[in-house]
Amino acid sequence: MNEDLDLLSTRDEREIVVVDGRLGEIPVAELRARRDEWRERLPAGRKLLVEISQPRSIDGLAAYLAALSSGHAVLLVDGAPSRLVSSSRDVFRPDASVHNGAVEWMRRLGAQPAEPGLHPALAMILSTSGSAGAPRAVRLSYDNLLANARAIAEATGIEPGERAATSLPADYAFGLSIINSHLVSNGSLALTDAAPTARSFWWQLDQLKASAVGLLPTTCRMLLSRGWSPRAHPSMGRVLVAGGRIDPTEVSTLIELMRSVGGQVNVMYGQAEATARISVLDMDAAQRHPDSVGRPVPGGRAEVVDGDGGPVPEGDVGEVVYTGPNVMLGYATSRSDLGLGDTHGSRLRTGDLGYLSNGLLYLSGRVDRQTKVLGRRIQLDQLEGELRRALGTEVMAVPYPDETIAVCHESGATASNGSELNQIADRWGLPRGCLRRKEMALPRLYSGKLDYRSVTVQLQAGER
Repeated sequence: MNEDLDLLSTRDEREIVVVDGRLGEIPVAELRARRDEWRERLPAGRKLLVEISQPRSIDGLAAYLAALSSGHAVLLVDGAPSRLVSSSRDVFRPDASVHNGAVEWMRRLGAQPAEPGLHPALAMILSTSGSAGAPRAVRLSYDNLLANARAIAEATGIEPGERAATSLPADYAFGLSIINSHLVSNGSLALTDAAPTARSFWWQLDQLKASAVGLLPTTCRMLLSRGWSPRAHPSMGRVLVAGGRIDPTEVSTLIELMRSVGGQVNVMYGQAEATARISVLDMDAAQRHPDSVGRPVPGGRAEVVDGDGGPVPEGDVGEVVYTGPNVMLGYATSRSDLGLGDTHGSRLRTGDLGYLSNGLLYLSGRVDRQTKVLGRRIQLDQLEGELRRALGTEVMAVPYPDETIAVCHESGATASNGSELNQIADRWGLPRGCLRRKEMALPRLYSGKLDYRSVTVQLQAGER
């Protein structure tokens, strides 16, 4: 296993690698110089856990590159709620914190008692996107980061000179993958911390001439409902979609829009436990199979197994298992866990349900997103898709303890009475009235994903 990582090692020093609204175009030579300044400030004599804030700024990015190339481990902070940041600090106890261009030493190096050591291959700890309560992070190696960055670049066909906007937090696996894959593929980054849901983001994208943007399915849905078009953004050439289930009709609409400007759409699937990406669907395959999440990334393999871990026939639903060089070392819930080596052996049981057909992977929900109503097993993710189309708005299907299902949605639902829900209940073989509408503000995690744990707590509290 490698014990450091230089993401700029293959780059020509004259290439533009970063574009910043304040500093303009920054070539590789200047970014390397900034990185090396940070290397001097983060001594390499002892492996450190370095917390880095604002990684989508030029200082934060340079510090990130410096820490990896010096053999340190990184804990990124970029948009997480303050309570999670504080809790993560308490649990993992970083040795140093980089913020606003300065290094704060969290404790005197060499102080006794010494913190538990870090494994030589540990490059990063990254919170899982669904984390709530006590922090749990995945332990990623330098090899994990490099393998997945290269695999994404190959699978999506990132070309030299392609410029990606940093549209998602870098402490979220999807956001981090955009940064790493464009650095290793001779692409460049348009630095911004604005969200694609804001008008300011699209103004910055135009000013920085970004050609690629990563979007969550919920963001795609919102933009399409507003009449978004790539024609309004002349530099746009690629949309990357990941971070949840996207409706096949929305995939087809995105393809039609991007094809009209000669652009690309890549629908992707992954988990933090796999560094980021597990599979990628190219646009040609997406036209024929918009409900698929694509083929495993280069170097990876997907299989589908039953509850006992045995293989199932092609086309049968089971749990998706992924094997590849980007599978995490393991989980961490304490500082002492950061000294552990590889506990997964490059094999990951994803907890996702799906099936394989002609080499393409299809997802049908989560193992833990199932419930029973009067003995009938209901896959809540599939039910949500149907409810979303019927109500014309974002929906969360959450089970009540009494074997009914809350259909939570924000204002603006097109259905004005219960007839649509009754029809859906009939199709699913459920009693009429077991789908109970509840209008509410749908909470989200800082990554932008819907926060099911929070809604479950709210519903349970309301029942008491």
